[in-house]
Amino acid sequence: SAAAADGVDEEAMEKERRAAAERRDAVGEEMESVLRVLGGVLDEIANAQMVMCESLEVSLSQTLETFAGIEYQETNRLRSEADVLTESAEEALAKYLHGRHPERTNTEEQISRVVQAVATSQVGSALKGWTRSGSALADEALAL
Repeated sequence: SAAAADGVDEEAMEKERRAAAERRDAVGEEMESVLRVLGGVLDEIANAQMVMCESLEVSLSQTLETFAGIEYQETNRLRSEADVLTESAEEALAKYLHGRHPERTNTEEQISRVVQAVATSQVGSALKGWTRSGSALADEALAL
């Protein structure tokens, strides 16, 4: 199979040589030399473009990686700061709700009184006729 592949390659190269010779004959020797120079110039331009693209890619990707690293660090710092501030705000709210205003807290004693009142249905019967004028009756039932 290697010999067959070599034979196919040799045939292809021979066809290419014949095609090149036919083109040379068709355009003339002067045009051949001009086209050869033009082909060399185009090869140089293509190489220069590749080098330029690689250079831009390297310079921009390094800058982008640096930018991303800095922004990532800043984002992590801001997230940590936000976590600390959130925790501080939650603590302040808890102190406000439970520390300075004890009448607002639901102690176990108050909860057990409400449960007891509901269980004996005094609150339910007291609230059936509840209106603006009857709010004192409802407050009295809750105080039990």
